[in-house]
Amino acid sequence: MLQPGTFGYALEMVCNLPFDEQEELVEIVRKRLSEHRRTQIAQEAAAALQAVREGRYSTGTVDDLKRELLLELEEEGY
Repeated sequence: MLQPGTFGYALEMVCNLPFDEQEELVEIVRKRLSEHRRTQIAQEAAAALQAVREGRYSTGTVDDLKRELLLELEEEGY
C-alpha cells in the first residue's frame, strides 16, 4: 500500500480524479510552478544587483573569465 505524503500516493490520488479535474489540477500546478520560478528569478536578480552595488561583481568576456580561472588554478598549484 502506498504511504500518504509520497509521490506515488499523490499520483494515485490524481489518477482517481475525473479527467476534467485532473486537467484542472495540472493547470493549477503549472501556474504555481511558474510563480515559484518567477519568485526564484526575482530573488536571484536582487542578489545580483546587490553584488553589483557592493562591487562584488565584475564584467568581461568569456575569454576574460577563462583567463581568470586559469590564473586562479595556477596560483593554487593545479
